[in-house]
Amino acid sequence: MAPGGKIRRIGVLTGGWDCPGLNAVIRAVVKTAIGSYRLSVVGFENGFGGLIQNRARDLTMSDVVGILPRGGTIPVQSASAGSNSCQSMSICKAGKSKWC
Repeated sequence: MAPGGKIRRIGVLTGGWDCPGLNAVIRAVVKTAIGSYRLSVVGFENGFGGLIQNRARDLTMSDVVGILPRGGTIPVQSASAGSNSCQSMSICKAGKSKWC
């Protein structure tokens, strides 16, 4: 949290395979966070694996323009998350990732 206890940044992490409507949710989160609350948004690539391996990038309005009709999930997807979720959460709890 930023000084004064105000949240300045949020993260988007998906925890499973592609699912219908996920791009719409990611788009809504990014647009609302940036447009309404002036927050920065970071997206973790490959789900929990990206959280642990510090594979993250800032998401902007331009990242979510035109994603609704596209197949798949924008690069915050987690095709491998199911196989390593428990191990990843253990690493987070041990404080071995800068994001946890």
